[in-house]
Amino acid sequence: MNELLFKRIVILFSIVGLLLLLTHSFFFTPKNQSISSLYQLKEGTVLSTRGVIKELSQEDNFTKFNICEYSVCVPAILFNPSNNQTNLLNDYSLNKKQIKLTGQYKTYMDNPEIIVYKIERYDSN
Repeated sequence: MNELLFKRIVILFSIVGLLLLLTHSFFFTPKNQSISSLYQLKEGTVLSTRGVIKELSQEDNFTKFNICEYSVCVPAILFNPSNNQTNLLNDYSLNKKQIKLTGQYKTYMDNPEIIVYKIERYDSN
C-alpha cells in the first residue's frame, strides 16, 4: 500500500470519528431520573432530573444547593456559574418552582451529590 494513501485513510477515519463524537455530544440527552432513585445509581452516571431548589448558598466560584423531590433531597454543586445561571437559581429558589438540571452523580466524603453541568427552566407541559 502506498504511504500517501495510508495517511489519507488515517486522516479520513480520524475526521469521521471526530464528527461522530461531536454529533453524539450534541444530541445525547441523559435519562430522566427521579431524585428518590438517585441513590441506586452507579457513581459517575450522567443524569437529568428535576426538583425544587432549597438551601441555596453562593461562594466565590461555586454555588451549592439541595435539589428536592417531596421530602427527598440531594446536594448539588455548580462550579463557575454564569450570571444567567445564578439569576435563574435565585428566582426558582425564591418562587419554589421546579427546575431541570443535568449533571453527574458522585459521592463526596461518603455523601451523594450531583455535579451540575447544565440548568434550565422546567416546563410541565
